Amino acid sequence: MATGDLTSLAAAKDWLGITDDGRDALLTRLVAVASSAIRNALNRPTLAPADYDLVLDGTGTRSVVPRIHPITAVSSVVLDGVAIPAAAGPADAGFRWNDTAVFLTGGAVFSRGRGNLRIALTAGQPVPAEVEQACLLTVQAMLSSRDLDPNLSSEGTAGYSAGFRETAGAIPPAALRLLAPHRRVF
Repeated sequence: MATGDLTSLAAAKDWLGITDDGRDALLTRLVAVASSAIRNALNRPTLAPADYDLVLDGTGTRSVVPRIHPITAVSSVVLDGVAIPAAAGPADAGFRWNDTAVFLTGGAVFSRGRGNLRIALTAGQPVPAEVEQACLLTVQAMLSSRDLDPNLSSEGTAGYSAGFRETAGAIPPAALRLLAPHRRVF
């Protein structure tokens, strides 16, 4: 599974009932595109755990909330070029963190400044089953809409007409319902 993918090629082939290797390149590309579309829809740049070296602006407050979460570890905090140690206890000076924010303790604040704060952290979580399923549904929709003309919304001849939904390449409604609880709102 490539970095950022929300499912594997093997899982996609299993879901689609494909046993040969003839469409592996296409399916790999569709998994990557579907994964990116889902991360964008969820407003989350990542879901799988990864290490980040963030450069942020100081807030003038005792906490910062990086865009990437859930935070699972913080290895270093450097403010205005000075390394801040991890706080040994709740009342000790240093940094602490939870799944969404990094805090300074002992009365300290992240001084205001542009790019004056560097935080090395690990964030992300194993891909939830419903997010992986949404990715599989999206890959399936993308594969099945491959032969549709994206400029055609309906067609007709004498005694026959057909209309098409404008979902080619989009996340299907069933997948959106699975994703709803995981959407980052702020």
